[in-house]
Amino acid sequence: MNVPAPVTHEPAYDGQQPYGLPMGVYGPGAIGEIVRYFLALVRRNRWLIAAIIGLAVIAAIAFTMLDTPRYTASASVQINDQSEQVLGEELDAQTELNKSSDVERFLNTQLEILRSRALAQRVARRLDLIGNERFYAALELPLPGQTASEAERREEVISLLQSNMEAVLPRNSRIVTISFSGTDAALSAQIANTFADEFIQANLQRRFDSS
Repeated sequence: MNVPAPVTHEPAYDGQQPYGLPMGVYGPGAIGEIVRYFLALVRRNRWLIAAIIGLAVIAAIAFTMLDTPRYTASASVQINDQSEQVLGEELDAQTELNKSSDVERFLNTQLEILRSRALAQRVARRLDLIGNERFYAALELPLPGQTASEAERREEVISLLQSNMEAVLPRNSRIVTISFSGTDAALSAQIANTFADEFIQANLQRRFDSS
């Protein structure tokens, strides 16, 4: 008994070449042809591709060179919760903290003092930063307009100090790092050191006041 051979039907070609490939590259066995096609396309346009990559590299280098560098200056302060001897007198600013939760609460309070508006105001006053052209230039900002009041200028400087200052206290450490960033390296260092100095002075003042 003769069994008729199965009849296969090739898909009719509709005249549309998929993926923009050259004529004849179509069907299940076309992967190799596709790869060769794109490799040939790259070879034909290698100079254009190289030019685009070169321009991108040059643009990145130019942007890096033209971009104003920013400097971050840091100062470190050790936070102690024990009484200190000042002028021969014992000044207890904090009660003895024995529990770890109390210690953590105390350290967080000190961080809040460092980041506070009051401390930034002390720094602004000491360095005379209100309306200071060098300070604004270091932050790449224009000076306030002539119509700005003294209070508005002061509040802006305080806000800028707070937003550009960072105080970090690592876990299980009592040494806090105070950092300030700007385009003026010397001024950034001066501001970071002044934050540290004013923080120490503020703590001493509170201890004197509570004695």
